[in-house]
Amino acid sequence: MRTDLVDEWGNRVMIETIVAPRSFATPHLFSRDQTLPATFTATMPSTLLMAPRESVFRLISEEPYLLKNFLHVSGNCNHCTSVRLRILTQRTVRNRFVAYLLDRPTSPDGWFTAEHNTSQLAHYLCVTRPALSKEISKMVREGLIAVEGRRYRLLAEQQLRQEMG
Repeated sequence: MRTDLVDEWGNRVMIETIVAPRSFATPHLFSRDQTLPATFTATMPSTLLMAPRESVFRLISEEPYLLKNFLHVSGNCNHCTSVRLRILTQRTVRNRFVAYLLDRPTSPDGWFTAEHNTSQLAHYLCVTRPALSKEISKMVREGLIAVEGRRYRLLAEQQLRQEMG
């Protein structure tokens, strides 16, 4: 499922891709106006399960572990949104890409695999693919990162953090 927002200039901005069985819009279940802050689009055949607010209230009051799990899910949703906004507030292609890189968990050998190919990543970062490809190549030449397909490794993490300010 794809999650998009429309910015103040009318541009459609991809926030994230949600993969089953993850829920979506969880923090907004209890909002007063019951509107969702984004557009959710199924990108493959899907089944939508819905529960009336009153049923959820009743279940949470009867089963406290559900409240705990709900709060975890809501917290994760809020974290994803704040990470995405942190990336989009960066002004340059390089800073957006670096913010993306710095937020990814790495394996013990220092590599991580991006969930996006370069075109998808450019769209996610709201930059053009050629500009992103050029910046990635430049950062490889500068010895800041290593790239193998969708795998990335930070070679100069401290320097990248300093560039971010």
